[in-house]
Amino acid sequence: MAERKLVGLIGRPVSQSAGQFVFNAIFREMTVDAFYAAIDIAPANLAAFLERAGDHFSSLNVTSPHKNAVLDFCERLSTVSRKTQSVNLITFSGSSVFGDNLDVAGFESLISRNKIVLDDMNIIIVGSGGAARSVIHAISARYRPASLHVASRNPELTERKLEAYDLDFPVIPYSEMFRLCDIVVNCTPESVERVQPPAPPRKAEGGIAIDLVYSPPKTLFLKLMEESGWKTLNGEEMFIGQGLASLHSMFDLSGKKVEDLFRKEFLKFKEAMH
Repeated sequence: MAERKLVGLIGRPVSQSAGQFVFNAIFREMTVDAFYAAIDIAPANLAAFLERAGDHFSSLNVTSPHKNAVLDFCERLSTVSRKTQSVNLITFSGSSVFGDNLDVAGFESLISRNKIVLDDMNIIIVGSGGAARSVIHAISARYRPASLHVASRNPELTERKLEAYDLDFPVIPYSEMFRLCDIVVNCTPESVERVQPPAPPRKAEGGIAIDLVYSPPKTLFLKLMEESGWKTLNGEEMFIGQGLASLHSMFDLSGKKVEDLFRKEFLKFKEAMH
């Protein structure tokens, strides 16, 4: 009998993640001998955990704040992970650790499912962490926006940070972000919403606000944008897209049945949380 696979998610916090509920329900339904665990890891404990994780886990999804830190533990990186310097899936194979970035595929899924037009649009990215770099890569690699800016509380610091990742995009302060903006993508976590920009000017038509957070389904950022007349989208489709990509990578599970199961179990999770 094949050894049971232990997979999971590491980050801080992880209590609101739907992954452990959705993945394990799919494993039960499809008789996959595996278990998905959500593990809250403090940054100070990350190195000690990863040194031993390969003895127990076959793969681990990675979320904030560890997407950049895990790079140091990967012997090999996918092309996308190298370009974004961000990893959200690590796979253990013997003594080797492979890092991949499925956030790019997840964001592309969000754009595709919602039929969002990015070409010739003025786009603002809020944030400069791993998720933001993944969104920047997804947009710049496949689309031709009229402009792409990064909005920051501290533009000088963010500029230096982006330069370190060889990302040459103009950085503007929050106060200017709505001056030239058709689409805004918030890539900062819910926990830092207190430092989000003030309510935007009213957008009568065409403005789209996206928040990569999916729990809660409507963040303070999205509420402010909606009240000002913007169309709003949360990160549900990004979560589903990268989750399906993770299942394919971990267990070679894919196809309509898997996607239908994923969506059904994610809906159950949302209903249970409210």
